[in-house]
Amino acid sequence: MSAPDVWIESKRISLKSALLVGWFGGIAFASVAAVLAVLVVAAPSVFDFRLDSVGWFAMLLVPVAAGVAFLARTLFADGAGTIGVSGGDLVIVQGAKKKQIPLADLASGRANPGRGEVDIRLRGGARIVAAVPQAEDAERLLVAAGLDVSKRTMRFELGETTFLDWMTFLLGPALVLPLTQAIVGLAPMPWIVGVVVFFGLFALLFALVRAAFGPVALIVGADGIVVDRPLRDRFVPFGRLASVTMKHSAVDLVLTNGSRVRARARHLDAVQQAALRARIDAATATFRHGESDAEALSRLDRGGRAIADWRAALRTPLDQQGSYRAMPLTREQLLAVLESPAASAERRLAAAVSLSAAGEAQIATRIRVAAEACARPRVRIALAGVAEGEIDDGAIEEAIAEDERARA
Repeated sequence: MSAPDVWIESKRISLKSALLVGWFGGIAFASVAAVLAVLVVAAPSVFDFRLDSVGWFAMLLVPVAAGVAFLARTLFADGAGTIGVSGGDLVIVQGAKKKQIPLADLASGRANPGRGEVDIRLRGGARIVAAVPQAEDAERLLVAAGLDVSKRTMRFELGETTFLDWMTFLLGPALVLPLTQAIVGLAPMPWIVGVVVFFGLFALLFALVRAAFGPVALIVGADGIVVDRPLRDRFVPFGRLASVTMKHSAVDLVLTNGSRVRARARHLDAVQQAALRARIDAATATFRHGESDAEALSRLDRGGRAIADWRAALRTPLDQQGSYRAMPLTREQLLAVLESPAASAERRLAAAVSLSAAGEAQIATRIRVAAEACARPRVRIALAGVAEGEIDDGAIEEAIAEDERARA
């Protein structure tokens, strides 16, 4: 085996299929519930379940469910190994096992410095999660895999929730049980309904504690930053971002108009702050570098035309010199606009529509990669539709409107 471009030793490399893990967890949880239900029916003298004792059953099932979830995660953590990039493949070696994944099959990659992991998603939903010794290792791996700053997003959890989660698990049942007993005491009902009520209230309490006291997440894309809040997300384009201030309890995004968008953090240490700032600085530099010749690119603008007429004018095939007739733009210029996070959504979508007219698989892949780097959901959806050959005028209009609102 030739030496890969990047070779990183990892204490834990997991290959996860979202569907498989979901089915496994569901089957395991259902099996535990079925066994307990059989025991209740078969041995009522041993398990005396009354409405006023539903809390005992619920408190028993909470650690059982947690154990099942931990077991599911453990079974899909394949252990130590090495991960690298060799030629056109992502290479994973674990003992005698070697797996090669074409780089074209990689959909996106995210570094998670807080957990010391790199998370790479494949087309189709599968994930590769690898523990990395340092944040720089994750960056080197992502760049070598073609998932660099302009082609990927990074989700950064602003702290951890371990303390909150444990306190909720320990104190939650004592808070939820009296309310459960009051609800089930209003009318006669089977004990199983009381169990359902208990878990519903417990899940609600868990979510409320996370929302009220837990840290939020920042999603740093090629075009801006999304503050991922429990109730309402907020997108800040790099064009409106003046500076970023950080402390252990909050990250403030200072806008060009002097206002601030605050993201709540929880014990955000100096190492995590440095990693987040480095990622934002790199993305901002890439965004600023993406400015191009405005006069030539203005030919991509819609200019008040009906969207059908505008789109028809854009789908002009390449001439023999590799330029697009009716607009003095080369293939390279259009690709630069497509992949520039600094360009407006209107121009990026125009470039994507023009490029897609050639019907080349390589172009479709580059449009898809550009879509996956977008933090704005409607722009991502519209670009993905163009990549798949399913150009949706409504999706394009929504994406342009979303972009204009963000830039206003």
